[in-house]
This record gives sequence, C-alpha cells and structure tokens, in this order.
Amino acid sequence: MTIKDRVGDVARVSRRLAEDEELEALFIAGVNAAVDTGLKAKRRHLAKVISAAILDDARVDESALIVQTLRELDAPHFRALERIRREQDTEPEDRSGDAPPGGRPSPHQHVVDTVEQESEPVISALVRAGTLRQVTGGLVFGIGGNLVVTGLTEFGRTLLDNVLAEDTKHQL
Repeated sequence: MTIKDRVGDVARVSRRLAEDEELEALFIAGVNAAVDTGLKAKRRHLAKVISAAILDDARVDESALIVQTLRELDAPHFRALERIRREQDTEPEDRSGDAPPGGRPSPHQHVVDTVEQESEPVISALVRAGTLRQVTGGLVFGIGGNLVVTGLTEFGRTLLDNVLAEDTKHQL
C-alpha cells in the first residue's frame, strides 16, 4: 500500500509537507530509503511509517527515528535479527557443555554463539540501530570480550515484526 493509498489525498500530503519542514525531511529520507532497497517489505513499512507521520503530528519524531533506522538496515540485517530472535526465544536445553572451565554456563550462550556466526558489519549495524540488547562485563564470553549481545531489544522485535508483517512474498 502506498502513501497515497494510506493518506487518501495527494493534496493533503503536499499541504502537510509544505507546512512542516521536519515532516518534509522525514518524507525525503523515507523515499530515498525506499529507492535504495530491493526489499518490498521494507518499502511497504516505510510507506506505513511516513503515512502515520503525515496523518498525526505526534508520530513525526517516532517515525523519523524508524526511518533513520530503516535507512541503515536491509535484508541481511533482518535475516540476522530473525536468526537471533529464534535463538533468544528457544528454551535453553541443558547447556552444561557451554560452561567455561570451572564456571557455570551462560543462559545467553546460544544467542552469543548465533551472533558470532553473523558478519561483523551486520552485527555492528544492528547494534548502532538499537535493535540488539547487550550486556557488559565478564558475565559471558562473546564478540569484543566486553560487550555481548544477549538478544533483541523491544525496538528490534517490533521493527522485525512490522517488516515481516509486510513481507507477503516471504523475501526474507
């Protein structure tokens, strides 16, 4: 569904963009992000987010942050989020084999193992986007030694769910 379909009136879109510079910048950033992706589900979600901001001033800030995030993420990132979430949501079995010598197994080790199989650029982009939850300290072993990904943030889950909801052809 396009922005025009969601808003219903091209004149309304034009008027709103002329009235609000932040909304205009959001619209341009969203259109550019849509042009730069081959992922139809991402384009559809961008249209939904931009339309929400056009229809409701209170949604402009939230929509701008989502558009900014979506500009940075594409199919490889969403596939990685899916794999990480799948591990995060899987009940850990007996993980006694995951324990470091003389220590207890980490409840997040299966997630850490999954993250370590992903490419560093993908994980770095997901961390910058605020979609992955991290812990610090020596609680578990993982990428970087000090910061360890333990799963998706609520923002990451919501973003993934919203993009997947638009993925009617299962491109991911």
